[in-house]
Amino acid sequence: MHTVFTIVSRNYAAMARALMESVAAADPAVRRVVVVTDAPPGGEAVKVEADAELIDVWSVPGVTPDMALYYDALEFNTSVKPFVFKALLSRPGAKSVVYLDPDILLLAPLTEVREALAHTSLALTPHLTRPLDEGFSPDDQAILQSGSFNLGFLGARPSADTLALMDWWAARCRFDCRVDFAAGLFTDQRWMDLAPGMVDSFTILRQPDLNLAYWNLPSRQLAQTPDGWTVDGRPLTFFHFSGFDPARPTRLSRYQDRIDAESHPALRALLEHYAAILVRHGHLDSRRIAYGHGFWANGAAATTRQRRTALDAARRGEPLGLPARHDARWFEGLDPHTRSVQVSRLAGTWLRESGAGSDPARIQARLASAPEDIRASQDRLALRAVSGQARAEPPQETLMLADPAGLAGSARLDAVLTSSASDPSGAGAALRAFWLGRPDLRARFESPDARFMAWCLGPESAGRRFPPRLLPAPLAETLDPTREGLAREAAILVYGLPAQERRFDVKALFDLSWRAGWPVGPALAAQRQAWGLIDEATRLPALPTALWKQRDDLQAAFPLRTLRGRLRFMRWFARVGVIETALSLDAMPATIKYHPVVLLERLRGRLHTPPAPQAPEIWVRETLSSASAAPDHAVIYVAASGVFVRDDVEIAPPGHAARVIVETAPGFALADLMALRARAIGFDRTTARWSQAERDGLLGQSVAIAFDAVEIVD
Repeated sequence: MHTVFTIVSRNYAAMARALMESVAAADPAVRRVVVVTDAPPGGEAVKVEADAELIDVWSVPGVTPDMALYYDALEFNTSVKPFVFKALLSRPGAKSVVYLDPDILLLAPLTEVREALAHTSLALTPHLTRPLDEGFSPDDQAILQSGSFNLGFLGARPSADTLALMDWWAARCRFDCRVDFAAGLFTDQRWMDLAPGMVDSFTILRQPDLNLAYWNLPSRQLAQTPDGWTVDGRPLTFFHFSGFDPARPTRLSRYQDRIDAESHPALRALLEHYAAILVRHGHLDSRRIAYGHGFWANGAAATTRQRRTALDAARRGEPLGLPARHDARWFEGLDPHTRSVQVSRLAGTWLRESGAGSDPARIQARLASAPEDIRASQDRLALRAVSGQARAEPPQETLMLADPAGLAGSARLDAVLTSSASDPSGAGAALRAFWLGRPDLRARFESPDARFMAWCLGPESAGRRFPPRLLPAPLAETLDPTREGLAREAAILVYGLPAQERRFDVKALFDLSWRAGWPVGPALAAQRQAWGLIDEATRLPALPTALWKQRDDLQAAFPLRTLRGRLRFMRWFARVGVIETALSLDAMPATIKYHPVVLLERLRGRLHTPPAPQAPEIWVRETLSSASAAPDHAVIYVAASGVFVRDDVEIAPPGHAARVIVETAPGFALADLMALRARAIGFDRTTARWSQAERDGLLGQSVAIAFDAVEIVD
């Protein structure tokens, strides 16, 4: 029996139906198989309703649930391919097995493939049979990164060397089926570059009618005749619609900009034909189905960094499970494989990948300049270490605050703590209140002096614990991390030792100061604006130009001498560059933020940040175990650990609350409210819940002025 199979997640169900319908029509004698990957093991079967035998991936020998945890959808769906191949090749009576990607349409029998497999172990199609002209995407170099052969098609026959190849391929795909161009990997595909040397015989099918797609179409002639489509005069056997969107039937693929279907009538007719088939099979509905392994047990979406951390743990033999049964807080736990410094699992994997080694000083230096999610995981690890411990009582010192008449909620708090009359010492009421409310900082700093200010502006504001907007106005107006002074000292504390390179200034201007919410005074605004000036040589703003000049790979991939090259580079910068360099696009000058390419990416929704959720109330209490009057399902801010919790599950911080109820002691109350403001959380009203003894113990302090109401509780 000859078999054709494909592998899909549920959102590709319509494509699977279209493929199997075309196989049934064009090659009806073959067995058709669809492997579904995102059904839970032992759970209800996922129906794709294709005209084919359905196989649950968990019934395939060798496939394990942890693969769905440490791989994303593309990686997981391709990683199981060798396992499925071996299972189908081992079936009694198997003569040949052919894999086709679900976004393929078969228009003629696979006769040439079966003829090749009658006398050879493996049949492959090359990506290219002729070079691609430069200046468009993809080019020869992009194809080189992807692999010599396109694995949207692969044919094999049962033999000892083929089964041995599948065992080897499966072993490689167990942990190394990643999209990782720096490591020379692209899912399962790059491994097949080695396959011809590992089997007794193989055939490279160069016929133009097999696996026609955007990468080889420039060197082939597609035509439409009364009997159907032809390529180079031969009947088209199958077309690979990689990157095609039926909602945009005149666009060949999102992965290329070389071919305009509008100027190719035959191609346009084929695309419209396939789009109509997909729509008929319900693609517009199935594409909205969420990937079944894309979320953790608390509903949070899985990130690439988390999956790589899970992959690191799996390599070391740690037992894992499906994402839907996996606690996302596991990634914030203590990494068991870093002995010299306490780091989170997320940070530990990142440090190993970046070659930090085991030296504590080197690790600390790397962590100081780590991406934001790594630093945040470190903050949560440190805060959780004291999550069950009450803070020591602050000293009984007088803190006199000005009364802001007519204001309420977060506006009242901000006015109280920024009033010039609030703190005669000049440090500012916010800084003094923060020092009084943080025992750990009182142990480090004897008073709220200049060193303490730099610490608050640096690590505390970067960790979303101190809101720099509450700094005294004269101080805020002078902030400039590119010059010696308070702001530069703050950046040094965050990034480690001072760097003499200009990229240190860039990080401070477009990462730290924006992420931490520094007020933008004239000095900071002028420095940011300078990086938006147009470079005469490249005709691009200075900041992306500087990045381009620092990296040989960018210079090779994006020649800036042409308009097309400049536009492609700015698209890369907006989509990838700001993420790789951990810079904030919103902090950049107008020439970058409002560049036509960047604006287009925003309109397409690719750079959109969803708004933070709202909450009716936020209850602030000392620890999770503290007694509280908070109602069921309330949002709790745990002051000792700095996390937000609902129903004992950590959640993302809300963006606004109608009311904040503070149950921590008066000495900590202002610092706790400032931690909310440091996360840009606004609130309409504030209520303090203190005992009579706590209220009486204020000893003339005016802390209560910052609240709209004080409730006396038993």
